[in-house]
Amino acid sequence: MPDGAKGNKLLEKVYTAVLQHSENLIAPFFYLYDLRLWADHSVGNEKRDTVATALGVSQADDYNAVMGALFKAIEHSCEKLEAKLMGSSTPNRGAVKL
Repeated sequence: MPDGAKGNKLLEKVYTAVLQHSENLIAPFFYLYDLRLWADHSVGNEKRDTVATALGVSQADDYNAVMGALFKAIEHSCEKLEAKLMGSSTPNRGAVKL
């Protein structure tokens, strides 16, 4: 692992190097980080709009829709990760334990 890698970047490196994933399972965590930046800082709406588009939400100002889509994306990522860790390509819906 590269020196100085931490947070999402480190998680991305682990997903790639250790799990050898072919999907971008880390993306929802970067979206969450970008939304935190948008909410905590006066950086305009570009980050929010980019995240909404990436999540397939047509109205970026609909916070509930953006967060709902984000939660679903994180859940999907966790399910796929669990399946990969358990040696299966099919996620076990409802079995995610964090």
